[in-house]
Amino acid sequence: MKEYSVGTLVAIQNENLVKPIKVGLITENEEDVILIKWLWYDRGFFLEDEDSHFIELNKEMLLSPTHYDLRVEFNRSFLRPLNTPVPT
Repeated sequence: MKEYSVGTLVAIQNENLVKPIKVGLITENEEDVILIKWLWYDRGFFLEDEDSHFIELNKEMLLSPTHYDLRVEFNRSFLRPLNTPVPT
């Protein structure tokens, strides 16, 4: 998948929000499986202002590198390369 190459910034976009909820960088691309190193997440969306327990949990779980199989439609449906326009 050409739009998912190493070095591409990607976002997880919630269809009800204008800004992304997570932003990351593709660090590996093997066939149809990519590895994303997450760099940023929306702290309000992930409830950090609700309880201090979310802060450490979010850092550990939301920023850890994650593999995505692009053959799975669900994975492609929420990942958006940041160099492409937002679908309307």
